[in-house]
Amino acid sequence: MSANWPDADDPMLVLQRKQAETCAGCDSLIVQKYMGVRKFVCRRGKQKASTEIQEMRRCKAYVEKQSQTFKA
Repeated sequence: MSANWPDADDPMLVLQRKQAETCAGCDSLIVQKYMGVRKFVCRRGKQKASTEIQEMRRCKAYVEKQSQTFKA
């Protein structure tokens, strides 16, 4: 990674760094659709909602989604 250009790295690593600061992957995050517009909203009552997930900063209430395992 370049110190001068942090985005001049492997695209997957850049995406992981950016998403580590957002609500992406939080169990409390839901998607609401209203009149054709998609909006991400926090179910924990945090005052945040946005049409872009990259704009939503991660809070202390962040809870990672549990992976679903299926038993046969």
